[in-house]
Amino acid sequence: MKVPSKEKAFKLVPKLDDPNIVQSLVDQTKTKTLDGITVEMLAAMNGDYAKKLRDITYKTRVPLKPVLMSGILSQQSEFPFMEDDLPIRLEPDAIALENLPPVDSLFISTEQDPGLDPGCMVCTDVVLQYYSTLEEGQALKQIYTSMDSASLRVVFPLVSGREKVECILDSGSQIVSMALTIAERLGISWDPDIQIFMQSANGQLKKSAGLDRNVPFLFGDIPIYLQIHIIDQPAYQVLLGRPFDILTESVIQNHKNGSQFVTIRDPNQNRRVTMPTHSRGTFSAVRDAKRRVEIEETPREDEKPKAGTGSQSEELSADFQRSSRN
Repeated sequence: MKVPSKEKAFKLVPKLDDPNIVQSLVDQTKTKTLDGITVEMLAAMNGDYAKKLRDITYKTRVPLKPVLMSGILSQQSEFPFMEDDLPIRLEPDAIALENLPPVDSLFISTEQDPGLDPGCMVCTDVVLQYYSTLEEGQALKQIYTSMDSASLRVVFPLVSGREKVECILDSGSQIVSMALTIAERLGISWDPDIQIFMQSANGQLKKSAGLDRNVPFLFGDIPIYLQIHIIDQPAYQVLLGRPFDILTESVIQNHKNGSQFVTIRDPNQNRRVTMPTHSRGTFSAVRDAKRRVEIEETPREDEKPKAGTGSQSEELSADFQRSSRN
């Protein structure tokens, strides 16, 4: 039977265990040379002495010259919301985005939804879904996810009614995200209070810029509203994660010749659209549009009028009429 340990009423302390003695020794020896006694000997004898000596020899930060410092402070950062004075670190209770309940629902916009065309699909977001479960006054936990994507297939929907943008199909991601430069180019705004932490392959962390709600995407003739996380300098323009797959019930078809198609469904109107996917970085919607315009403007050789065409057609018509009478 184990006897419970009793609380100690005293501890053993040497008579010379006085921090003032150590400090006095440091003060006397740091600027003097003692006969027959080296600093190395004192450091070996007393760990506290060695520690205080190291504190003296440590490098400390000193301010720069006032003129130089004022010049640095006057510089305007390109993305001030992405900066922190201290390195970003995850708290022990931080949540991996993949561990949050996945998005499994959507809603159809109505006339009562401001800023949305009625009858369109609206996708929810896993982070907003987590926010909605918090009670009043409950602290937010950090949310982090990988910044990289291994997907190699892309589509080109019309985004925000402005431009066709290369979008990676990545069902392994739990969010839909967009590069900050693309958001600026399209004139998209975002909420800076809803941020997640992006973790690169080497473990470095970076905060997202924020979340933009209800960004319109047009896939063929099917409009969809997505919740977009704005990311600074990702390796893609737009990433369509699992919320897009669930919302559209997307199906991928691969063919023997290496081509791939994605079919999405609009549950509101019960219709589907199939789009070709492209290898990442090999197709440009802008170049394709220019090429189509050039093809339409260039007349084909077989469309040019040829001499005698009219008389030949009349002769053929007369022959057909004579043969039908016979």
